[in-house]
Amino acid sequence: MLSEAIKTLRPSERKVLYLKFMQDQTDKEIAESLGSTRQAATKLRKKVLLKLKSHLEKLKCTP
Repeated sequence: MLSEAIKTLRPSERKVLYLKFMQDQTDKEIAESLGSTRQAATKLRKKVLLKLKSHLEKLKCTP
């Protein structure tokens, strides 16, 4: 289910998750990789996690 949800993300959104959870980078390090501010990286990470959560909840409700 999780891999299905991840496939729905844009490449930049997947990159944020990879950097955060696979590379254990801070939001500041992620921002540097993306060429953005720490605040923008934090906001994007939160948005992506909410998007994943929503998608997983929809899959859970589908028989």
